[in-house]
Amino acid sequence: MANPPHVQVLHSSVDPESESEFRFLVNAKHFKYISIAAGLYSLDEMCSSPSLVELLPQFPSGDWNEGHVARNTTTGQPHFAAISRTNLPRLQMGQKLRSNVYEASSGRFPGLIEDETAIYERIVGHQIGPEFLGHITEEGRVIGFVMERIADCRHATPNDLSLCQSTLLELHRLGIKHEDINMDNFLIRGEKATLIDFDLASQTTRDAELEGELSDLQRQLEDTSAKVGSNNICRPSKPGLHLIILWNLEVLLKTEFCG
Repeated sequence: MANPPHVQVLHSSVDPESESEFRFLVNAKHFKYISIAAGLYSLDEMCSSPSLVELLPQFPSGDWNEGHVARNTTTGQPHFAAISRTNLPRLQMGQKLRSNVYEASSGRFPGLIEDETAIYERIVGHQIGPEFLGHITEEGRVIGFVMERIADCRHATPNDLSLCQSTLLELHRLGIKHEDINMDNFLIRGEKATLIDFDLASQTTRDAELEGELSDLQRQLEDTSAKVGSNNICRPSKPGLHLIILWNLEVLLKTEFCG
């Protein structure tokens, strides 16, 4: 039986060779986190929200928020092999760092959110990264944050070495090592390079580590093995368009927010 139109796909993490994960909104108020077994649907089917909603088995009734869809060994048809009501990770809000920015901690994401929040606090006012705009909540729990979108930008190339060096040096002056200085993580607009993706960044007092990262910058900018633009945040500006970073089911998802 097809699902009714009030089932909406909010986010997806699709892997054609392994389990895929989806976040649904049902009846405009219930969030469902559903994993789908590998090989059950094609990549095109999973990447098309209307098609996927039609293909999924009927959502079970009851109070649940996590489910797994697999092939029924008897009928050969997709079915909900498991559903459960899980206490999804919540953040404990701590010290206020500045307006609308607080320290946060969570047992399910040890160090991740609090460390990145600390980095954003350190770089405020230094024109290093995008502006931190606020937290995202779902059913009373914090699941991510909203960042400024750097409009009308492009990803760095080897020709932008001096711009990227200037921004990275400013980060290093604050005693912060970025840890992931690939070309995708520098956004170029005009004569300014903006760093993004601070989830691996760490604070250090070791000059040798910072000098090593700076020395490696040219090689990183010349490395085209990674797909440029995969984080999809360099498209032309639109009113009210920001970048949302969401943590759920221990998978980092990135999407746009229009509001």
